[in-house]
Amino acid sequence: LGTYQQVNDFPLPGPIVKLLTHLNGCNILDLSIYGTPTSMAQNPPLLDRSRRAPLDISSGRHWRFEYTNPHENEVLFASRNVGDSGQIGYFMNPIGSVIGRGNDTIEVEEQSGPWDNITDWLESELE
Repeated sequence: LGTYQQVNDFPLPGPIVKLLTHLNGCNILDLSIYGTPTSMAQNPPLLDRSRRAPLDISSGRHWRFEYTNPHENEVLFASRNVGDSGQIGYFMNPIGSVIGRGNDTIEVEEQSGPWDNITDWLESELE
């Protein structure tokens, strides 16, 4: 993960690093947790579409603007589909708190949470 963060110039909060060492991205029903594709840790980082890989967590810095009021110090690390075209993006701040923010196509609350940590968030989302 250190090489990935350095090559992509994308520092990750400690709780996300810990999560990625155990679970490098996954899809659980309609919840997508992003990860660090191996090809994105090479120099230069390039997506390799010839094999399965998690959604690239560093790409979240570009996707984040699709959601309501993203804060610059938060990392978009997961998302959930809601309805036909809606999505909630899950953001973590530097101290490990998680908040969900909706995109502009969903008719639900603009945010969900917050949760104190990633464990509480995951437990709540999988209920």
